[in-house]
Amino acid sequence: MSDITASVNKELTKVNTCTWFCANLLSLNVKKTNYISFGHKQIPDIDIFINSEKINRVYETKFLGVIIQHNVKWHAHSYLIKNKISKTIGIMNKVKHILSTSHLQLLYQTLIEPYLTYCSIIWASPEKTPSLNHYISSKNEQLGS
Repeated sequence: MSDITASVNKELTKVNTCTWFCANLLSLNVKKTNYISFGHKQIPDIDIFINSEKINRVYETKFLGVIIQHNVKWHAHSYLIKNKISKTIGIMNKVKHILSTSHLQLLYQTLIEPYLTYCSIIWASPEKTPSLNHYISSKNEQLGS
């Protein structure tokens, strides 16, 4: 682990030099920077520094709207999606008698479907989230009844 720590700190020194960031018109907010170790085995924390500031280890993080967990499971992201769409489904269920089917479909396509399809190739494969299909089908049945 000491070799890995030394190598990571050496590379971060190269990346964080003003030459590279300035050349690419970028800046690094060290306070918002963290690291994650992927795997199922217990991996000890390592001391990673950028500009003498220690970088904290996290076990899950949100990257481009997708929650990534250290064990490469997608339970946290599935839970987030479920919470985001359940309120909309509840509202649609209450107004289904007022709106036409085409309007309900339009609401579904604009307010629910994007949450289900965004990066779904990564997080929603059947091997990774077997409960997602059950959840979606049960909510679709509620809308249809």
